[in-house]
Amino acid sequence: MSPETRAHLKKYTQGIAIITAIVALGGYYLLGGVLKSPVADVFPFITLFVAVVTLAIHIMLVRKVGGKPNQFINSFMLSNTGKLFIYLLFMVVYALVFKDQGRGFCYQLFWVVCYLHLLRYNSI
Repeated sequence: MSPETRAHLKKYTQGIAIITAIVALGGYYLLGGVLKSPVADVFPFITLFVAVVTLAIHIMLVRKVGGKPNQFINSFMLSNTGKLFIYLLFMVVYALVFKDQGRGFCYQLFWVVCYLHLLRYNSI
């Protein structure tokens, strides 16, 4: 791996760590303190899971593409599809293991995903 790639991955990892810490702590405070949601106890772990999967997919994508930009589109689409399946599997397993929180958790995630898609659609 080139020194530029190592520097990029280090900067990306630091950014993901800072954003994850802010979202995990803010979400824990908001969900646990203000909204009294049952998902509050596991929210930091869910945030950490999403960050680790995102970081792993990004590292894999950077290594695979390397210096070949013509492979980027296929690799990017494949990695995003894989990431969505990993998240879906996580949601289903979580909903089956924690049945009391599962329905509310899936409902909240559904609305977050819908909101993000609307933001992306409206910004085009």
